[in-house]
Amino acid sequence: MSIPEKECLSEDQRYEQFVQRLACHEPALRRFLRSLLPTWTDVDDHQLMKCVESKILNSEPG
Repeated sequence: MSIPEKECLSEDQRYEQFVQRLACHEPALRRFLRSLLPTWTDVDDHQLMKCVESKILNSEPG
């Protein structure tokens, strides 16, 4: 039984995968997150993306 490929990724590879997926889905992600807030001024893009990045990179693969 072999270990699934995604569990073998290094931290750098996981980060690169995250960046690629974020670039692909960023517009939809921003629209969704903004829809949850009362006004557009509540969105701090930099802080928002740091939070998303942190949650994804610190989550368990799978």
